Amino acid sequence: MVNDLVDEVRKLLEAYPPWLVITCLVIVSAGALYVVWRIVKFGIVLVVTALLVALVAFAAWTLFIA
Repeated sequence: MVNDLVDEVRKLLEAYPPWLVITCLVIVSAGALYVVWRIVKFGIVLVVTALLVALVAFAAWTLFIA
């Protein structure tokens, strides 16, 4: 899979100017990194929210049981 990707990049470098290929790869990589960061950030928000709900539920449980 990685070898196929490297071959595709080499073909692009042969067909187009290197500065254009590198610029496009940087832009695409930045976009992919942004999307991954948004997904990870959403996951962190979900985990923190779940922990806060669990903390409130535990506090309510101890308040009403004790």
